[in-house]
Amino acid sequence: IEKMARHATERLCQEKHLAAVGQIAAELAHSLNTPLGNIIGYAQQAQSKTSDGEMLRRLDVIETHARTCSQVVRKLLTAARPPEAHPQRVDLRQQVTRILQLVRPTLHDRNTEAMITDNTYQPFVWADPSCIEQVMFNLLSNAADANAKNITINIEQCTDKGTLTIEDDGSGIDRNIQDKLFDAFISSKPPGEGTGLGLHICKTLLHSVGADITLLSSRPGKTVFQITWRLVEEKAE
Repeated sequence: IEKMARHATERLCQEKHLAAVGQIAAELAHSLNTPLGNIIGYAQQAQSKTSDGEMLRRLDVIETHARTCSQVVRKLLTAARPPEAHPQRVDLRQQVTRILQLVRPTLHDRNTEAMITDNTYQPFVWADPSCIEQVMFNLLSNAADANAKNITINIEQCTDKGTLTIEDDGSGIDRNIQDKLFDAFISSKPPGEGTGLGLHICKTLLHSVGADITLLSSRPGKTVFQITWRLVEEKAE
């Protein structure tokens, strides 16, 4: 009974925390979205009127950071409201390959390499493509933040599930937070460098389509996450 009461109290506190964040995020969105939109708009306008390479690079940095600020506000709003998923039949290997092509240059700049293991599995799963993208970006970015040099992605088909395993050789996740890693506001990053919402949002999105994410293991030099989706039949030619 004592354990149940403690869990109920923790859940109530978390729900109140989320409600407070939702109110703050709504106020932030109202106050920041208009000026951030103006910054992005003026940066894009200036880009179209100059051919100076250095100036274009600086304008691109301005636009990128303004968009990052907008995304932080959206993450806070999403954490307070259950995200909406739009599941469909997805070629998992094709989707992951496309995401890797997008993120590989950024990872390379951080001295991190990511690759899909060479096998013949190409499962079709019931998933939301944008959710896969968000989960991948989050896990790959976290691995790079943990100073990983190599990230290995393995795709398999197991009975009625399609699985994606991501392993990195970074510094690992603190043992003290591994059991509650997917709770809101839990982060292994230093204060000011992480909201603790990324993995919580990922798990919420995955659960909404019957998928799941788990931390299989983590220690310095080896962290392994696994994501599972329900298989769907391959379309006939």
